[in-house]
Amino acid sequence: MLQFLLRRTFGAVVILVLLSAFTFFVFFGAGDPAAMSCGKNCTADNIALIHQNLGLDKPLTTQFWDFIVGIFAGRDYSIGHCSAPCFGYSFATKQDVWSTMMDRLPTTASLAIGGALVFLTVGLGTGLIAAYKRGSFLDKALTSISMVLSSAQIYILGPIALGLFVYSGIMESPKYVDFTSDPAGWFMGLLLPWLVMSTIFTAQYTRMS
Repeated sequence: MLQFLLRRTFGAVVILVLLSAFTFFVFFGAGDPAAMSCGKNCTADNIALIHQNLGLDKPLTTQFWDFIVGIFAGRDYSIGHCSAPCFGYSFATKQDVWSTMMDRLPTTASLAIGGALVFLTVGLGTGLIAAYKRGSFLDKALTSISMVLSSAQIYILGPIALGLFVYSGIMESPKYVDFTSDPAGWFMGLLLPWLVMSTIFTAQYTRMS
């Protein structure tokens, strides 16, 4: 039992280290972060200053260690302090990564959870109806529609849904409203994105059911 726990713990530590390394090196995947954040009319002195302010002038091993320590204890930059958990500094938004993630988490969670509930409910429901009416016109219609929708793409369905429901005045334009301040507005603002996101998965669940 102890060996099993030790193996699991060691495996978890290795995975965390690999994920941390991957996240760290993503910052350098598209080129020099300092040059990207500096803009087009940037001088060599400006890039050097950004390197110093963000600690990019240090060896990669030192930067990676500072990144790991920052996750648990926070990190100090020349431009300010990044409180724990500090996952680095966004060169695009000029904010720490954790704050940027937390700002977008409510919207992302609302889209993901709401979309999942819609496609599970509708997909299983239509699948059960098709199975109950097996061989009927309704079964063939639902199966045919699900086959077509399962091959569709979000970037195609999105503009179509906007044209059919928003531009025609049937539904409001999609937007995010804080749930605690306006639950009804939150629901109506996300309804169309939920439907579009869940369409493909609903079709797949209908076929599997």
